[in-house]
Formats: sequence, structure tokens, C-alpha cells
Amino acid sequence: MWQARPRTAISTCVLVAAALWSAGRGAEPARFEPLAEDAGIELFLWRDVCNVYVLRDGDAALLIDLGDGSVLEHLGQIGIRRLEWVLLTHHHREQYQGHSKLESWRPQIAAPEKERALLERPTDFRKMKPSLGDRFTVHGASYVRPPVKPLKIDRGLKRMDTFTWHGREFWCLETAGNSPGSMSYLLKTDHGWLALAGDVMMAGGHMHNWFDTEWDYGFAKGLYALIESVSLLESFEPSLLLPSHGPVVRNAKAELRAYQQKLRRLAKLYVRGYNVSTFAGADQDKVSRPSASPGVHIVALDTTIDEKRYGPWFDLVVGVRPEDVHAGQSGSMDRTFNGYHE
Repeated sequence: MWQARPRTAISTCVLVAAALWSAGRGAEPARFEPLAEDAGIELFLWRDVCNVYVLRDGDAALLIDLGDGSVLEHLGQIGIRRLEWVLLTHHHREQYQGHSKLESWRPQIAAPEKERALLERPTDFRKMKPSLGDRFTVHGASYVRPPVKPLKIDRGLKRMDTFTWHGREFWCLETAGNSPGSMSYLLKTDHGWLALAGDVMMAGGHMHNWFDTEWDYGFAKGLYALIESVSLLESFEPSLLLPSHGPVVRNAKAELRAYQQKLRRLAKLYVRGYNVSTFAGADQDKVSRPSASPGVHIVALDTTIDEKRYGPWFDLVVGVRPEDVHAGQSGSMDRTFNGYHE
């Protein structure tokens, strides 16, 4: 037995060493990827936790999103000495989680005005005990992902604003869906529009994250907003779509069109035929009936449900018992709401 342990240890060390050697050998050094060279602009892609796009003019630069900030250590490789602006497409923290590294560069920061509060006052939206009335929540669960520390915004960008840097004019489009106030920045070039589109769409017509569109727990509000945003981007017929994650989309027009159709089919399946924003109010309750107490409706007791199984939640499952709801008597109602709050 004493011989087996050294062999096991040696084998483990060999396997770990081989794995580390293979990983190191397979890792590619970080580098800038030139984009749109034939479009008359100097635009580069840096990949880390999100795609960071670098627009260069001489030794000055503008960034679209920041990622983990690793791009800052390498800007000198492409001759950049001054970072003047950072444009954020949306508030999700992976877009700028390295913002503390900006201190030595001192750029100005622009972001969607609709998401200014999320960036500048993140603790207002990162609560240990959320409530139903909180903004950007679904029944108390937040669907926003603001930063850990506040980030001061120098300019808030609004719908159809323009942003000009060194003679280059960006059009600012509201493209909500993956985020409540997300924006895309469209830059006109000799070969058409470049769409810096955040997380509206990934290559292949894929969503970056389904959960970011879940704004109202089953009624597809965020999904409908995303479909409108995709349609808006498609109308510009961009020659290149530059997403926050994944490969650059070179056949942007066709992929946006196909993506929109997929999202429309998804929305139809998702709402299950429910007439959202049309006849929803007429259809939502076909079961309850008025009780003897003003403002209280009742649902007939379903005797097939086992009370022992649900315990204190029983009344929430089957509804208020008709025989217990009388003017001046609200024992069953008290039991129901007490169970809920427990």
C-alpha cells in the first residue's frame, strides 16, 4: 500500500503539469483586431469580458465600452497616448467593470441618459431586501445589473442625439430590450453604417442573455422592446454590426431580419395566446365571483387539492372559501394574507 500513494501523487503531478503546459501553449496573446480598414476609419476590436471598440485619430482615442480595463494597458501598442471619451452602450457591469483603471487617463464618459441613475447611484438598485414597488424589478427580483461602485457620467445621451468626435458623427439610437435604456451608436462611413449595437444581437441571430429581457414576468414587455430595436437597426441596413459579445456580424442586414422573425415567433409562444396590451384585462380573470364583502371576489374551493400538502399556503392555492367570506367576518382572508407574508 505504501508504494501506491507515491505513484498516485506522481501521476497527479504529471497530469497537472501537462494540463498547465497545454493551457499555456494554447493561449493566444491579447491583440487588437483592425476592423473596417477599407471604410476610411481606424477602428480596432479588443476582446475581454466584453468587446471593446477603439476608434483612433492620431494619438487620440475613443472607446465604445471598456470591459475589464485591460485594453488600457495596451493602447500604446497602436500609438495611442490620449483617451478622450468612453461611450457606454448600456449599464450592465461587464461593459465597464474596469472603470477604476481610468483614473490616470481621465477621459470623459458618455452613456444613455435613461440609465444614468443605474450608473451613478447603483446602490439604489442593489438592495438586500427588494420590494414590489422598486424600479426595474419583477415581483421584487431585479432585472438590472448596475456596477459595484458609482460611475460619474459626463454626458447623458438621448434618443436621436448625435455625438461628434474628431469629425466623426455618431447617431444615438434607443435600442432597449436587453437593457431598459440601452443605446446603439451608428457611425456613417464610406461603405455604409457601422452599428455599435451592444447586446441587441449576437452573431448568428442569437440573444446574449434571455433573462435581461424578462421585465414583467411572462408578458414579454422586454422581448417586444427588443424586437422593435432589432427592426430599427435593420432599417439602417448596416454594413457591419459590432456586438458587445462574440464575433463581428458582417452580413448584418440579413441576420437582423432573420433574428427579428425568430424573436416574433418566440414572443408568440411565450405569451401563449394571451392578449397582452389588448384584451388582457378582459381575459385575465374568468374564475372569481363577487362575494358578500365589498371589493372581495371569491374562487370556489377546489376539493381535489390536498390541504396537508400546501399547509399555510392552502388558501392561496385554492382561493378564499365562500362560506368564510361574509360582511364583518374575514378570518379566511386574514389566514390567506398571513400565510402569504410568512
